[in-house]
Amino acid sequence: MNEEKDTIIDGEIVDDIIHQKEKTILKIKLKSLLFSTTLSLCFIAFLVLGITLNAWHPAWILFLVPFVVPDTFDAIANKNLFKLPIIMLVLIIYFFLIFVINLPPHPWWCIFFVIPIWSIVEQCVTEYKNIKKFK
Repeated sequence: MNEEKDTIIDGEIVDDIIHQKEKTILKIKLKSLLFSTTLSLCFIAFLVLGITLNAWHPAWILFLVPFVVPDTFDAIANKNLFKLPIIMLVLIIYFFLIFVINLPPHPWWCIFFVIPIWSIVEQCVTEYKNIKKFK
């Protein structure tokens, strides 16, 4: 009787491991699909903006977007805000403000302070969760 219980428990553990592995593979495939689709769309948009508006210079910023979309999707899917690619997001926002909207760089370089602040908040939240977990 005990052996049957152990076998059932082991079978459930194996099934759970297989399910997690399949889920991980699916996430990797989805991220890859998102990256390639976003890259293709950005390339098409780059060509359209360059040919029609002669906006080759500011349009190159589009090529940063494919590196943000899959990780943003992953952060939302895992419900973990700290998995956001904050460095790339800040960089894209800065370049957008400077090159597309043509704002002066002087006051806008301050948005780079978001990166260390984000990191500090992330560490505090992680430490708080660890302390809370062990209590």
